[in-house]
Amino acid sequence: MTMTARIAVTEIEAGSGTVWVLSALLVLAAVTAGLMAVAAAGLQHARATAAADLAALAAADTLQQQGPVAQACAAAERIARHNGAVLDTCAVSVEVVDVAVTAGWVAVIGGPVRASARAGPVDAFVQD
Repeated sequence: MTMTARIAVTEIEAGSGTVWVLSALLVLAAVTAGLMAVAAAGLQHARATAAADLAALAAADTLQQQGPVAQACAAAERIARHNGAVLDTCAVSVEVVDVAVTAGWVAVIGGPVRASARAGPVDAFVQD
């Protein structure tokens, strides 16, 4: 009788290892996809931030060389475009430039990545 009980249990469990392995692989694939999506979002954010920083620096440099505001914003737009971004705003206040850019699309947040930056001479940011 003991032998018959063992055979019945073995027949019921036949193939359960395959189900467990496939379930574990499915969970691993889902976690990997999630991590890749988060990494892609981080990469797009870094690219947008770099584009905004470089655009603001280009505009501030143009202003430092006595260029007009329109030329400074044109330089910011050109640099943003070269870095895969679109210049949304370019505001100049005395010698300080504020820019905002949009770069890429991130599925994790369901929208574009936006970043902003400010640049100008150091003494414009130091409060006495």
